[in-house]
Amino acid sequence: MIRSPDEDALRDSVRSECPQTAGVYGMFDDDGRWIYVGKSKRLRTRLLSYFRARRKRGSKERRILDRTAGMAWERLPSEFAALLRELELIQRWRPSYNVIGQPTSRSSTYLCIGKPPAPHLFLSDRPGKDAQTWFGPLPDTRRAADAARRLNDYFGLRDCPTNVELVFKDQSELFPILRTAGCLRYELENCLGPCVGGCTKSEYTQRVKKVRAYLSGEDASPILGLESDIAAAVEALQFERASVLHLLLVELRWILEHLGRLRIAKGEYSFVLPHHGVWYLIRGGIVVEAIPTPRDRSACSKADALLQRVFRRAPEGESRSGVRNLDMLLLVSSWFRHHPHQLERALNVDEATARLAVKSIRSEKTASRKPSRSALPLPHNGRIAKTA
Repeated sequence: MIRSPDEDALRDSVRSECPQTAGVYGMFDDDGRWIYVGKSKRLRTRLLSYFRARRKRGSKERRILDRTAGMAWERLPSEFAALLRELELIQRWRPSYNVIGQPTSRSSTYLCIGKPPAPHLFLSDRPGKDAQTWFGPLPDTRRAADAARRLNDYFGLRDCPTNVELVFKDQSELFPILRTAGCLRYELENCLGPCVGGCTKSEYTQRVKKVRAYLSGEDASPILGLESDIAAAVEALQFERASVLHLLLVELRWILEHLGRLRIAKGEYSFVLPHHGVWYLIRGGIVVEAIPTPRDRSACSKADALLQRVFRRAPEGESRSGVRNLDMLLLVSSWFRHHPHQLERALNVDEATARLAVKSIRSEKTASRKPSRSALPLPHNGRIAKTA
């Protein structure tokens, strides 16, 4: 850690003391509060770039440097370790100039399918008894709300309050009455109209199944159908309709791609990743533990117990993952998307357990072959150590 009110002195200290390795760094103000935390593969180069940018008025680097009274950094074994450490520090200290990773700057939500008789899509930050299934978490509540509305419109699901009476076409009534829709969506053909008997219960259930299949990644036909409709509208010179369909297509693609990345992270990213002398225990796209690579019998025994505790226990409820796990999910997913070769080094729990057993046996054999201190003098501080 270096502290100085003089920018030139800070720069000289960084140049002479900061290592050119991967790690995290932070700037603090006169009161000792962290104002910014970052990561870099080359700490010295990254910190010196702030001083080169001080001539750029109004730049973020200039604003940060103006408030900086000191800097600190921490060396880490790899860029992946630096990313994880950066996220941890941002969530702990909440520096004012950091945006990504702030617990208060991101609100998460889940896209839920309600319960019968006429389920619909709605958002909830913590799904409860009113949801039969849910997808997410989603990072952008405003965009998720727009996507939920457009999905309800596209599949014809209702979005009226729960106290609205529902009457299906195949529902027999002793004294049939003429009903009017509670909103314009039925007239605009954006809803099947279960409030006015506009569809049978079977027809509505089939639409709900299509929604679930789409959100689960099992059926991408809505995307293909919209692309075909847009092309037909353009060919017919119906540009306004094509524009409306294009906006719908953008939202449906966004939610499908985001949920797809989360499914990959949760379903495929459960393994041990040996990386630069560290074992990262990743379950469901979340880095649960990080330990030094086990080398002796004691470390292998502790690592094996940790593996059993992390990978053999029952998974936690999806609705409890929260914003912190969402940031971690996105970080891990992005890392393996940009570094797919790292997946070749991953070990499943059985492979990791077998490797620990082999290391434990080898370390025990090596220890049994080592001569005792009393049998052979060992060098100590350039001299021969005396033995009893």
